[in-house]
Amino acid sequence: MDSFQHFYDRFSYRLSGLATVEVSPPDWNGTISLHVIESMKTFIFDRDCSEVFKGVEGVAEEGLWPEMDPMEAKLSLFSVHVEEAIDLAPEGSFVLTWGPQGLEAVRGGTPSAAG
Repeated sequence: MDSFQHFYDRFSYRLSGLATVEVSPPDWNGTISLHVIESMKTFIFDRDCSEVFKGVEGVAEEGLWPEMDPMEAKLSLFSVHVEEAIDLAPEGSFVLTWGPQGLEAVRGGTPSAAG
């Protein structure tokens, strides 16, 4: 597993055109908040940072960018999934979770770290 800081830096970089990323507390157990630049809305993941990392590791990117480091390719593709989930989020839905159709935004309570 990458170090937390290495993952955070790469994850933040891949999402930098969409949102600023905050992890609170700043470790593998932290809650990831995405502060979307354009809409000023905040989305949170429904699981801790280590579980989001496992979700990124599970992205099937084989063959998309053969010249790219495999984790960078996974992060690139995952960032597309995040952007789609945010763009398609129903009104009042701000929790990012893995559903039957992949990553999606749903209604839910705000963890205290993202409040």
